[in-house]
Amino acid sequence: MTLRDAIRTMGATARVTGQSGPGLAAEVAARQGDLLLATPGLPHKSSVIAAQGLNGDLLIRPIAAMLELARGTSLNDDPEISAVTRRWSVLRHLGAFALEPKNGSLRLDHAALQFIGPNQRRVLSEELGIGFGIVAAKAWCRARNPAIGPITAIDIDRALHRGQVPNLQRNGGRQPDYLLSYPDPADPAAMVFELLETKGTVSPANARGQLARAVTQLAGLTAGGRSMTGVAISTVSNTAGITVLAVDPEEAPLTWAPSEQKLEYWRGREEREREDVAKLDIDPDELFASATNVDRAAQAEFSGQYDASARWLPTRGRRGSSRQTAVARRETDVGTFVGIEAVIDLGGTGHRLRLFQGSEIHVVEELKGLDDLAVVQAQQRFAGTKLEHFPHATTTAGAGGVDSAVAYSSDGSILELRLG
Repeated sequence: MTLRDAIRTMGATARVTGQSGPGLAAEVAARQGDLLLATPGLPHKSSVIAAQGLNGDLLIRPIAAMLELARGTSLNDDPEISAVTRRWSVLRHLGAFALEPKNGSLRLDHAALQFIGPNQRRVLSEELGIGFGIVAAKAWCRARNPAIGPITAIDIDRALHRGQVPNLQRNGGRQPDYLLSYPDPADPAAMVFELLETKGTVSPANARGQLARAVTQLAGLTAGGRSMTGVAISTVSNTAGITVLAVDPEEAPLTWAPSEQKLEYWRGREEREREDVAKLDIDPDELFASATNVDRAAQAEFSGQYDASARWLPTRGRRGSSRQTAVARRETDVGTFVGIEAVIDLGGTGHRLRLFQGSEIHVVEELKGLDDLAVVQAQQRFAGTKLEHFPHATTTAGAGGVDSAVAYSSDGSILELRLG
């Protein structure tokens, strides 16, 4: 596969199979029951239903999944070298995808997998599980609330521990991976928070067991004693195709109204000690204020606004470094973006590979001001004006072309690969 072909495939709109019918929900519920027999007292969900909007063909471009992977993990690098390491998760998947000529379905490339060993293959599955899982979760949000604006996925570990992850081995802890956050369509002053647990595997047989465990993880976090809505997603990726399996443990929605006082208060608190417990109950103000602060820091970090990122994070969780604020700009058909550009000289070919990531310029300006309401409003303007022709999409189609692949997320983030 040539580099040009790899970029073309990365930007192509492809068919991904979604599975989320009543049969799958019943099977996952039964498997959850088996887990409860083996481990009495395990958190569990009493009702498991199909995830709305995730059964049947899903139109997903690989570059959109790579954007969500990069955006969702933007705080998971050593800050001193993040300008280099952050691009690895995107670049390593270039050339991994192929399109089935007959129906346009997405799969992993046979030739590419010949160079990937079993250990790396597991990592590949897990990372694709994050990227495609977040894309699918956003589609699930929009299927239930078509009018909502920007949706973000927030790392729960970062939120609970004030920007730090002191111990990667959880032992008894079974909390989910992400919080999904979006403006409440019924109340402009409030945000809806829901849970997301993502899994990734090579084997369709493993996916159902993963979903059963994921459902118990969704049950493992409550806010003020209340359970939360959420979705469990397992992405199966192999040379036969890419399939997203999902179930929805049904709960009542949970909303929260942010305020500058709450956000500032939780930025000033000491980091939370990790608790190796099967079920964790957090004060809603702590959970959602901390999550909001971390989400703003993550988008600022993703866009190279390092000083702004540090200011959003709690004092003890700040990522100190001598990095200079990124000033690269990209003019696209949907607006102006500010962020980071990496240029790789492809020696002997006369070409360069450019990777640009950042956020819409007005979102960036508001992130610098530490005003959460202003950030949300800038994101909503972007989502409302730039995504209006894609009501069921989690990202815009992107301009792209033979030599480029680009995706935009509803919060104003961009990821672009370009050969030139």
